[in-house]
Amino acid sequence: MGLVGIYQARMQIQEVVLDGETLRFRTAAKTFIIPTRDVVEVSWPGRSRFGGGYLRLRTRADQVIKVPGRLQHLVELLIELSRANPQADTNL
Repeated sequence: MGLVGIYQARMQIQEVVLDGETLRFRTAAKTFIIPTRDVVEVSWPGRSRFGGGYLRLRTRADQVIKVPGRLQHLVELLIELSRANPQADTNL
């Protein structure tokens, strides 16, 4: 369990930056960038808004990015994402 926990902690998203046309996700291990137009849906997992502790961002390539629900400035990020990509389903 110890090694799995270390790996999961390194892969948890620590920062999300919306920079014009791109979203940049930073973890302890790496940084990856996706275009904002590729985000199709933002939702809570399952029926509970706070049950999973994270938001799911689903992309056009059917990838799921899990963003911690306690991330700083998350509300502002969602507002800016809905402005940058009006086609994304961000009705939370």
